[in-house]
Amino acid sequence: MICVKNYALKTKAFCDAASMLAGDLPDLLFRVPDEIKAKAQEIRLRLGFPLMLQCGGESFFLNSKGETSEQAMSDCKPLDKRQIEENFKKICDYSLYSHQEEISSGYITMKGGHRVGISGVVAVENGKIISIHDISSLNVRVAKQIFRCADKVLEEILNDESQEILGTLIVGKPACGKTTLLRDLARQISLGTKLPRKNVTIIDERSEIAGTLGETWQNDVGLCDVLSDIPKGIGMLCAIRSLSPEILVCDEMGGSDDVRSVKQILNSGVKLIASIHSGTLNELLAKETARELLKTRCFENIVIMRGRKEPGEIEKIYKVRDEKIEISRNDDANILHILDGVSSVS
Repeated sequence: MICVKNYALKTKAFCDAASMLAGDLPDLLFRVPDEIKAKAQEIRLRLGFPLMLQCGGESFFLNSKGETSEQAMSDCKPLDKRQIEENFKKICDYSLYSHQEEISSGYITMKGGHRVGISGVVAVENGKIISIHDISSLNVRVAKQIFRCADKVLEEILNDESQEILGTLIVGKPACGKTTLLRDLARQISLGTKLPRKNVTIIDERSEIAGTLGETWQNDVGLCDVLSDIPKGIGMLCAIRSLSPEILVCDEMGGSDDVRSVKQILNSGVKLIASIHSGTLNELLAKETARELLKTRCFENIVIMRGRKEPGEIEKIYKVRDEKIEISRNDDANILHILDGVSSVS
């Protein structure tokens, strides 16, 4: 029953994202077989190339009938400049000015939490992107909700004695399902599906977790409170002052501002569940910001995800504990001492 429900949600999410495109592209995408709709993570529009779908480790081109092939077929029509511009304008609701801040960050978040990456000619001023013009490609990342995908993680990130949820850092490459996992963790914790429910606040800086549109959420996040379109640091402090959270959930940590924000909430008694871009534990520890985050002792679990070929799947869950920051595998196979890396964050 759960699998059927998730399959239907995946195909619906794909169709919802496709419907926001312009011209004949929605109709073309609606004809795609359901099994590919359910697998599709990205809809890619590139100037001079046919429409393409990215499905984990596979990619498919579309012809004029909505048929898919791993190789571009003779009847796969390349997208022209007019189509790229028309779709860019529609994605921006025909108001580039109102989306300028997002555009300057290289993406636009659409209804439902679908996120569109933008590439083109970038204008930089004083080290900051001020605009992107002459758009050459658009990458629509389909936001999908998968119920109960957090079951295994939820069982592993508890304190064995108190059964309380511990601070958790979810680590993975782009498009590996970090946000989907965060969303289901927040939903289950707020509803109390496995433990007594907790007050959960989502700091939804890019409106991807809850998929906020106005005052409504496009995704089911249970009984969570949601602060949307707000910088993580400001959102965390705002939540603690006014919403009495027991758990804070946020996406894509990584900047020095994020480290400062985590330090500010440390003594509040609130636990943090967050994600960060990185492929492996060693890659994570090679990042200065990640080491600074671990140094705060806010995160007691590190969840490593497998990657875009197996979205939503977990590679390993590590426990971070004691004053030496020893990292041990949950399956008790052995204890992994990251000698220099660990000593530098202890």
